Amino acid sequence: MVLPLLVLVAVTAVVLHATPIGRSLYAMGNSEDAARFSGIDVGRTKLWLFVAAGVVSALGGVYWTLRYGSARADNATGVELQVIAAILLGGVSIFGGSGGLLGVMAGALLLASVRNALQLVNVPSDVLNIVTGVLLIVAVVAPQVTGWARGRLASRPPG
Repeated sequence: MVLPLLVLVAVTAVVLHATPIGRSLYAMGNSEDAARFSGIDVGRTKLWLFVAAGVVSALGGVYWTLRYGSARADNATGVELQVIAAILLGGVSIFGGSGGLLGVMAGALLLASVRNALQLVNVPSDVLNIVTGVLLIVAVVAPQVTGWARGRLASRPPG
């Protein structure tokens, strides 16, 4: 399962950072109206983005089924919190327009390591979800607090 993941990461990195479509996605994340005014066909780009997300999700479902030998409708229920927390821990802005693939991979690795370490010391699953939620809150609040603090420091008179 690692090899297909590495191939997907490499392809995604090239698309996001070395093609016009990747720059368009970042532009759309910053401001959809500004992207539209700069000549990006926002509707078509969103359509292909949803198609790509569907293909990757289908591949994830196939790999999940191959790994766990089960294809039930409630598979992976509750994983959404972990995914969102990993993405936000990786530096992707909840408001769009910033973030990178390496950060997301680092956030997923960090979250998986923390959860694995806590499971090894027999921490209950409810506490794992609480820790994940706290990390999610920190990932959302910390950039806002640092931005506020930088603004306050920049507006202070020297002396």
